[in-house]
Amino acid sequence: RACYLLRSTIMPVREVANAVGYSDPLYFTRCFRSCEGQSPSEYRTSVKAEY
Repeated sequence: RACYLLRSTIMPVREVANAVGYSDPLYFTRCFRSCEGQSPSEYRTSVKAEY
């Protein structure tokens, strides 16, 4: 769900974190990087570069 929000909205990362249940955006970023291999901001940039 976080990937979808990062791809399809302009919500700031802290709002995406809250939307998927993380109250701490830094912890969300660490978890996201662990799963996706890049930060939420890097993911958003790489996905937009594909279009």
